Amino acid sequence: MPDVITATQQYQAALDRESQREMRALIDEYTRMYKRLQDKIDLLVLSAGGKPMTEAQIYRLDRYQDLTRQIEQELIEYQSLVTRTTRATVDSGLASGERDARRLLSVTVGGDESIVARFNRLPVGAIKTLTGFLDDDSDLYKRIKLLAPTTFDIVRQRMIEGIGLGYNPKKIARMIQDGFGQGLTDALRTVRTAQIWAYREANRAVYTANSDVVKGWVWYAALDDLTCMSCVAQHGSEHPLDEPLDDHYNGRCVALPLTVFGNPVDEKGVSWFEKMGEVQQRAMMGTGKYEAWKDGKIDIANMSAQRPVDVYGNMHFEASLKELLG
Repeated sequence: MPDVITATQQYQAALDRESQREMRALIDEYTRMYKRLQDKIDLLVLSAGGKPMTEAQIYRLDRYQDLTRQIEQELIEYQSLVTRTTRATVDSGLASGERDARRLLSVTVGGDESIVARFNRLPVGAIKTLTGFLDDDSDLYKRIKLLAPTTFDIVRQRMIEGIGLGYNPKKIARMIQDGFGQGLTDALRTVRTAQIWAYREANRAVYTANSDVVKGWVWYAALDDLTCMSCVAQHGSEHPLDEPLDDHYNGRCVALPLTVFGNPVDEKGVSWFEKMGEVQQRAMMGTGKYEAWKDGKIDIANMSAQRPVDVYGNMHFEASLKELLG
């Protein structure tokens, strides 16, 4: 059923475009925040004089105290932006997921999006209630509240380490910048994962509300060079309606409706991978796993491992070579 796949790809492209706008806004604001701090960072590094210092000596520096106060305040404000952005992207993910699920059902059973009104519609608010992790007092937003203090501690430790050991100014500046970079990475991952998880849960809620037509869902991965082996192994697999699609952080996979018309995925991920050339296979697997696979020591079907995580309960990740070899 290529129409279902084509429609899915179009819906995902639209969601990705929306996500990229949000990500760009977060990156731009983070860049502006760092620029506001950069002069004070440079002055602190220069005032240290490149000589080793104890933590107590660093703490007594006026420039250090002034800078850390501003860093803390800037990160708190950025954390508020991440919270607002997450709420907005979650709401849009729920709305898009509800709408796209009904459109997919229309394409699946009738080949025409115009019959979308025939399928039961769920209010976005109801879906949000069903997915408890989206509440304002949920683990998701508790996790976001850790962004500012966690990043602050990382940056502060980088400053103390670099200045304390008497590194040259450029090296200290890189260490501090890398510390800030971890906070940005965490923010982007949090927002993107919340959005796509909300989208997929909205899909599943609509499928469940139309269980007279939908009997389950099919794991669909965007098979390309960026696809991890966990998603390759899952691609095309069938799942019951009471099971969430628990892809890894920043995952791109979606749930296709499984109806009486059968599985819409024509080729399983394992079969797709086996047709690839050695160079691509080795690049996707890594040399160690590739050699073990060619030697018959591991199976691609076992490369998807479920692990507990905060906020989402469980997620599927690519199993390590050590796990695969037991």
